[in-house]
Amino acid sequence: MYFSPNSFITFNIIQYSLASILPICKVWFQPYVESLRKLDKEKRREWEQNSNMNNQVDSMKNDLINNIGQILPGFNYLIDFNWEFYENNRHHEVGDLVFGSDYGVIIVIETKWFNTDTLSKAKVNARKKAKNRVKKYRGYAQEKFIAVKAIGAVFTNDTGNSIQFVDDQDMGIAKIIEIYTHYPYNFDCEEWGESPEKRGILKTILSYIVIVLLAIVAVIVGLTILTVPETL
Repeated sequence: MYFSPNSFITFNIIQYSLASILPICKVWFQPYVESLRKLDKEKRREWEQNSNMNNQVDSMKNDLINNIGQILPGFNYLIDFNWEFYENNRHHEVGDLVFGSDYGVIIVIETKWFNTDTLSKAKVNARKKAKNRVKKYRGYAQEKFIAVKAIGAVFTNDTGNSIQFVDDQDMGIAKIIEIYTHYPYNFDCEEWGESPEKRGILKTILSYIVIVLLAIVAVIVGLTILTVPETL
């Protein structure tokens, strides 16, 4: 957030740039969406075959998987529910649920079940540890599943159907995707995705967006310097 003292200029560069770029990402990502749909069907079948509804954690995951469109609009594709990551021949921990979107953005969600007698302090500590794990997992997931961006969240049984994001930026990205899901951006994806000329135009638009953002930041910084009173 950029703010110029003694003025009314307030500018959230991250939110503005994401809101501008995500529709373009959706156009670029269209060739992969059909693969996502197929993977979603495959993983849902695997989940039905391997999950145990008598297990509280699996039951909670099942609710999330089957209601992801309502709980987290825009992330409709189940990419995986039990995955591992190897880096330099070193095995890393097993990750939890991963969902994909039409925008090339994926979300890693760790589920936690708390018993009714779990102390509040223990819940806070467990939730904090879970968020820290997800921050690590999202980096692995972005590389493993080849995503434009990976965000993270925690899902627990003591907060209803509430997604708890690991940080404000991830929450902002998810919110923008939710808005575009409810109010689709008016792009003709096939027309723009199949035309090399129009793909070039999209790249140019993206370049202009970056240039404009940098120019706005420069102006705001300049105004800030001019409006700061001199100190003796």
